Amino acid sequence: MTTRAARSALGITLALTCLAQPAVSGLLDSPPPTFSGGQIGQVVYRMGPVYFEPGWADTVIACEHAGDQTLEIAIELFDSSDQLTGRPAMARLDPGGRVVFVTSRAADPSGVVVEQLPKLQFGKARISATSPRITCQAYTRVRSNDGTVREVALELVKRIARDTGP
Repeated sequence: MTTRAARSALGITLALTCLAQPAVSGLLDSPPPTFSGGQIGQVVYRMGPVYFEPGWADTVIACEHAGDQTLEIAIELFDSSDQLTGRPAMARLDPGGRVVFVTSRAADPSGVVVEQLPKLQFGKARISATSPRITCQAYTRVRSNDGTVREVALELVKRIARDTGP
């Protein structure tokens, strides 16, 4: 085999190898977060569309814990290109506890904020936890020029993990 033919064969082999590797980065194919003690979470909900425009639009996601043991929960936001954006926000919930995740402090001063979040249009959210014993609801809070606030339920809230508890 000539050197040129060998290089060509190597190039084709490398290209096919790269094509065969799965891309890992998005909402559907990236691993859920790891919680304290190294426990890997499970995806419980996927939601969208998620909006954030400072001063005008926020997304609010409220989750309640229906189980009988403490759990950890996290929200991750993905942009319209399916890339993780902002920093995942995490909370610890006791049985019967409730957490509100928000895209800014303006949406709820006591909420857990997704930090370092750029403006977001048609984004997606993923809720993961150490147990599927949670229920979540989400809406977009839109502020108008006259100061009024309107709340609109997220169009898609899909439960992924089954709650197998009593």
